[in-house]
Amino acid sequence: MEHKGIHYHVVQTSCPYGWRWTVLLGNGRTKSGTEGHRAWAVNAALRVITRLKAKSREPTEAKTG
Repeated sequence: MEHKGIHYHVVQTSCPYGWRWTVLLGNGRTKSGTEGHRAWAVNAALRVITRLKAKSREPTEAKTG
């Protein structure tokens, strides 16, 4: 799946039962976690993506010399 141009996956686990989410950050890096319900896993992945996008949009402070 994709959100804001970033791919993520949500898969069901069998042992222990639950849902695993993985966000593909680029350069071979990932962020992942597990949740008890599919909707919670999707929301966790979307929160990570939203935080990542918000960080990349923050203006850098101008250095004064």
